[in-house]
Amino acid sequence: MSLAPSTYKRSIHPDFPHDTIVGTVSGVQPKVLVRRDDDGNYVSGGPTLSEVLERFEVCDDIAEQLGIYALRKKRENPDWTTEFNVERTRKAIADKVAAGKWTLSAAEQAWIIDRVRESL
Repeated sequence: MSLAPSTYKRSIHPDFPHDTIVGTVSGVQPKVLVRRDDDGNYVSGGPTLSEVLERFEVCDDIAEQLGIYALRKKRENPDWTTEFNVERTRKAIADKVAAGKWTLSAAEQAWIIDRVRESL
């Protein structure tokens, strides 16, 4: 049974990325990649609504926290430009992803950075 969007704290931001899941399986015979959705049905393609909502909640929380952090750094260091602050944040996110601490797609990272830039 899937959860209705109203059970989540926030609604999904309109520009939040939710890419189609693409995969291949080697072999002689053609294969179709499927998985089960929230209702137990086999589906192919993009993430389910609950998966998108879950990813949005995580990314939105990170963006909010990083936005507050970036604003604080902007006040503490008035000589830092907005782009310098944004680039520091982008690099920190990329480093955490590369180290395996965070599992964010490239599109999710870009979305978070856009939200941080908006907050500045």
